[in-house]
Amino acid sequence: MSLFISMGSIAMEGVADGEYMIRCDTRSGGVRCLEAFPKDDVVRPRIEARSQDQKWSVKHAGGGYYTISCLTQNGGVRYLEAFQGADAVRPRAESRGQDQKWSIRHIDNGYYHISCNTQNGGVRYLEAFPNDDVVRPRAEAWHQDQRWQFIPWSPRG
Repeated sequence: MSLFISMGSIAMEGVADGEYMIRCDTRSGGVRCLEAFPKDDVVRPRIEARSQDQKWSVKHAGGGYYTISCLTQNGGVRYLEAFQGADAVRPRAESRGQDQKWSIRHIDNGYYHISCNTQNGGVRYLEAFPNDDVVRPRAEAWHQDQRWQFIPWSPRG
């Protein structure tokens, strides 16, 4: 589901607030879903399991930004946060900081770029690295490891 909002002369596209599985059809690992691992302090690109750690809540935060959070099995509510210096995206407690504010831009055919204007690294895009089992904030590359789909959440079955 796509939402189009016109704000004067600025047009913004994104997704509606809701619960989603966020997935990427990667170049080297096939379809992978964002999964939170709070005890390891990392977000990984994993095969679809429809587990609680793959269920993400997307909410407008104002100013064209969103928060992306997960009620994890082992760490409570965790927010997607870019750590440019550590070259990682991590599941962290809510800080309301700049590194937890994400822009979601429709690029084509139901695919989106998810980016963050990080405090220390400028604009970085969510990118899956299935061979390294990690999701990283990277410069915009326009390849499929940075193309994400928001699949409305439904439980297994």
